[in-house]
Amino acid sequence: MLPGFYYGTKTITMPRFDPGVLISTFKENKVSFFQAVPLLFKFIASIDLITEEDLKSIHSFVSGGYPLSRDIFHAMKRKAPHAIFQEGYGMTETLSTHGVPYTKENIGYCGQLLQDVKAKVVDVETREPLPPNTPGELIIHTPAEIL
Repeated sequence: MLPGFYYGTKTITMPRFDPGVLISTFKENKVSFFQAVPLLFKFIASIDLITEEDLKSIHSFVSGGYPLSRDIFHAMKRKAPHAIFQEGYGMTETLSTHGVPYTKENIGYCGQLLQDVKAKVVDVETREPLPPNTPGELIIHTPAEIL
């Protein structure tokens, strides 16, 4: 949401989920960017009260918090085929370590490391580096300073 604050765009937040408020927000506002957890995308994809027409002003969706299933992604693409879908890694503390290029639409892709950031996956027990596509603990090193 930070770029929106920087550019002074209208930002609508919901302190808690209310289906009626969400539906009316899509119908009454020309929402252009929508960030949510996968469960909200599942709701939008499954409810007939939110139509492709209601979503036509949206240029991008960002899912975060936990992985977005391919089923939900495809259901949303049927409702909003014109929109770009991106998936965030879901950890606030990694916002300054990597990013997803705006044109990169690939569910399951958490982005690329930013300049001067290093990362590796290690074995939880031995702390030894692991080969690609092996589950383990993600270690990230960044030159950013903690204030």
